[in-house]
Amino acid sequence: MLFEQLIENFNGLIFFQTDLWYRLNYIFIGRCPLLFKAIYPYFNCPNKKTYFLMSLIWFIWLVSAILLLFPRIIFFNTFIIFLFHFYFFMYQNIFKKKFISFGVEGYFLYFGALYLTLIEFSQFLALDEKIIYLILFIFKIELALIMFSGGIEKIKHGFLKDFGFNYAYSNPKISRLYKIFQKLKPKHYFFKFVNYVGTYSEIISGLLLLIPIFSIYGSIVVIGIFTVVCLSTQLVFIPILMINTSSLIIYLSNAEFSLLQFVSQIEYFYRFEGIFISLLLFYLAHCIIFSLLNIFPNFISRLKFIHYYRKIILTVSVSSHSFTVFSPFQTGMFFRIYELDQSNKELKNIIFDGYSKHYKKHFYSLKNVYLGSRNIIRCSMPHIFNDNFKNYITGNKKQTILHFGKLMQTNNSYNILIERFQIIEKEDKFYYLPMIEVLIEPTKESITVNSKSKEALIPIEKLNK
Repeated sequence: MLFEQLIENFNGLIFFQTDLWYRLNYIFIGRCPLLFKAIYPYFNCPNKKTYFLMSLIWFIWLVSAILLLFPRIIFFNTFIIFLFHFYFFMYQNIFKKKFISFGVEGYFLYFGALYLTLIEFSQFLALDEKIIYLILFIFKIELALIMFSGGIEKIKHGFLKDFGFNYAYSNPKISRLYKIFQKLKPKHYFFKFVNYVGTYSEIISGLLLLIPIFSIYGSIVVIGIFTVVCLSTQLVFIPILMINTSSLIIYLSNAEFSLLQFVSQIEYFYRFEGIFISLLLFYLAHCIIFSLLNIFPNFISRLKFIHYYRKIILTVSVSSHSFTVFSPFQTGMFFRIYELDQSNKELKNIIFDGYSKHYKKHFYSLKNVYLGSRNIIRCSMPHIFNDNFKNYITGNKKQTILHFGKLMQTNNSYNILIERFQIIEKEDKFYYLPMIEVLIEPTKESITVNSKSKEALIPIEKLNK
């Protein structure tokens, strides 16, 4: 194997993920220390030290990413990117619970950076070539666990009982072809087919990746799954990350590696190499154990020590997470976001309403690309505006919603109005169920929540027309 080509492949994967807008978004939205209080500092930043800190971190991050384009192994810039990805996408998400979440995309940014760092670390210290094969073997096992976990979670969420992709495909917030899918019945044979094939193909691909002689077929199945996802939904980065990752497995399919044979020869390595190998095997064992423990969530919650220890493992291992992408409850959520005048509450702007011409104009504007509106609305809003409506006006939840309102403002004098709907099935048709209406008044630090549960159901094809 030409390891220079391998490094270039990993570099390309990480650099593609480290695009300028998402780096800007993360720096300015408040993933860094001292930035969360100034949630929209790029436009309203009174603190020069904070602005300097943001600019410095962004500059270091960007330079480190650009250095990935060079074929020579430069370990330190890769390590810097790894630290950024670990802190922003893993540690902050698990322990700090900042309200802006990049979910699975953030996990895979870290996932690629972790293995690139391990490979370059091995090359930088001129460790035995077999250690790199071990790193790549663990890389493949983690990908297998991720796919297997995704399929199991889909079964647990009811995908095999007509409670799955039909909600995502009919939701204009997610689907590209929603106008077609909204006309189908919720239990249409197409949805049954997609739910079954999507669920079992994830499980099968995970199992195939675990078997050395079939791993290339597992990679092909993964590529097929996420090619369909990329073409049929508005999710772009997750499919491309998975396709790139799986392509690396195909590239490595000719490499012969036996874990048992490798472990039996560990005594022939130098002491430092032996320690490094032991840490890698320790990491692999935790990936497998905690990935399988996700099947029994009640067992984890009962044992407090394991629960807290698991949170530590979750900050370093992507495969230890339970992957609930396309959860029907979350994909069934729909939002409309408006800006209102403070005095007479006259409509000023439509920030997000699904698929109107006004929405497209603002959604694809430079500022909204900069703010990462796609991820904020698709990934973060289901967590922010969950079903605990009583908590909206108190404590940390209130501050989170106020920060979110300020982030959505195009004018500091405007209020933000958010309507939440839930896609439901009734009488063999899709409907929008009105849930709540949230008025955010940033200047008054006030939030008003009104229930809309008594309003009539809205046929899914009628909203916004």
